[in-house]
Amino acid sequence: LLTRALSSVGKSMETVPDPAQIHYHLPRSRAHADGLKVIVHREYAAFVDELASKFPHEREGIEKFYGDCWTVFDALNSLDLKSLEEP
Repeated sequence: LLTRALSSVGKSMETVPDPAQIHYHLPRSRAHADGLKVIVHREYAAFVDELASKFPHEREGIEKFYGDCWTVFDALNSLDLKSLEEP
């Protein structure tokens, strides 16, 4: 998104992709005595696998939810980027 936004104003910048976008460290609970650590991988399939490994009984729901999210993301990505000042 950053490179696309910069390109829309005629600029560019070298970027280095980070394989782990976010690393959640959640507190201990009865279900997770050592806490819960979830990595949001840059690669979609790796992220879904990571999340499903923590909640295997929810894999189908996780895949459906994030599949629906990708539908929205794809729709948003198809829109032209505009400035807030543009009509």
